[in-house]
Amino acid sequence: MHPRLIPVLLASLAGVMTQATSAQTPPDVKAPDTVLIGVRIESDRARVQEMIPRLRAIVAKRLSNPSKSIRAITLEGPADAVLAEAKRKACDYLLGLKVRQLSKVTVEITKPNAGVEDRPDARERDIPGEIAVAYSMEAVGAKPVAIHGRVTARPETYPLGPDFTAFESVVQQTAESAALEALKQLKAKVRM
Repeated sequence: MHPRLIPVLLASLAGVMTQATSAQTPPDVKAPDTVLIGVRIESDRARVQEMIPRLRAIVAKRLSNPSKSIRAITLEGPADAVLAEAKRKACDYLLGLKVRQLSKVTVEITKPNAGVEDRPDARERDIPGEIAVAYSMEAVGAKPVAIHGRVTARPETYPLGPDFTAFESVVQQTAESAALEALKQLKAKVRM
């Protein structure tokens, strides 16, 4: 074997070993020197409940930052079960997001639909108003930390219309903003 090939072979062998080690670590198990955040999302709105599995995955991906040793995983179920699961998976923190629609807005429809009588009350419609995401970040272990807040998307910040096409996007963006705000506050309180 040529002497110049030995360092190259050793380097490539080390790369294979590193890949094998990382491949053996399941995605929901905490790696050493990593801050692990469990993400739970809930809502009392049926339309948002349908989105929750996708929202959890999006928020967990958005919070994860391998270069800063931060990883987020999704957790589901009632609050007490989620806390037990977070402890079992060695989460350092638990992020809870609660998506709510705070109010409804009545808008006047300028062009009456065909067949609708020309009455003032027939030309108005209630559509979703403010969307709020309350967040709480709590330490799962012994580190005492508690962060709470709320991010709100007001009706004037997104297009409202009878087809409600913006609703899902607004909920997703507001949930992401709330999660990032909670992480920002956590970084300010704890060295990360």
